[in-house]
Amino acid sequence: MKVILAWAGLNAGLALLLTLWWQNELANGLFWAAVAVIVVLALLAWRPRERPRLVPELSLSTVVLAFGIAGLVAGSTFGDWNFYLSGFVTAVGLAGLARELTLQRRQR
Repeated sequence: MKVILAWAGLNAGLALLLTLWWQNELANGLFWAAVAVIVVLALLAWRPRERPRLVPELSLSTVVLAFGIAGLVAGSTFGDWNFYLSGFVTAVGLAGLARELTLQRRQR
């Protein structure tokens, strides 16, 4: 929630500068509306008593998944072989993440 409120504060500062320097009602209204939406999202994300979460220090599966997704994005450029290989790497990354989440839930 704090990060979202900080983002709202940054956008409010930018909206204030826009309001001072540029007298366009539509642009200013849209920017201030975006600030209001961010504040509403921060209020929706607020949880009074959040229980501590277990966060792993190192996750190789996340890195494998990121490489797989990057390969899928570049797959159309380099050809079908890269697309299929990246799909396999993505599947391995997703399987590793599923395994890590299952083990994390068992530890609770």
